Amino acid sequence: MLFRRRTKLHPIKRLREMLWPSMGWERTWDYIRHRMFRRSDSSYAITAGLAAGVAVSFSPIMGTHIVQAAGLSLITRANIFAGAIGTLFGNPTTFPMIWWASYQLGAFIIGLFWDVRMVELPDHITFDFLMAHPYKIFMPMMVGGYTLALVSWPLTYMICYWPVKQMQKAYHADRLQKLRDKIMHREHAEQEKDKNAD
Repeated sequence: MLFRRRTKLHPIKRLREMLWPSMGWERTWDYIRHRMFRRSDSSYAITAGLAAGVAVSFSPIMGTHIVQAAGLSLITRANIFAGAIGTLFGNPTTFPMIWWASYQLGAFIIGLFWDVRMVELPDHITFDFLMAHPYKIFMPMMVGGYTLALVSWPLTYMICYWPVKQMQKAYHADRLQKLRDKIMHREHAEQEKDKNAD
């Protein structure tokens, strides 16, 4: 599985690692960049993977986002790792806004095509009410969430395609330069060795 450690982290440490990586942001970015660009995947595959991850972040089915992103990436022939990275769009800072937007849009759509009373909520919502009528929250969030997912995929793709293409070019140019430097260093070392032998 992606990102799996040899030793499992405590949930609090895992959350802290997500918000502030122990290896530092620069090394974390280098790792992500290497994992995404090291293969010969096209700019389409990487961007489509990111778009898939962002899209499934609107799903209210928590704990399945990476699996959904992987499935959507396979269907669209996208980079699965990029899909997993895209799911980071859904995080503790964005989920409240995502859930609110999903519910509001879902309730509006249900009101257009079905009876709005199916998802009407009382003025004062209690935990007991939610346990007794979970569909009143979950159904609008499903309808609205997957509608937003359908909209967000092409939007994310259009926004990210050009930057991804440029980063991919820069990454491969950097790798090529490092390879050239390594060859030159080796040749220089061999020349020095030959001189010393003479």
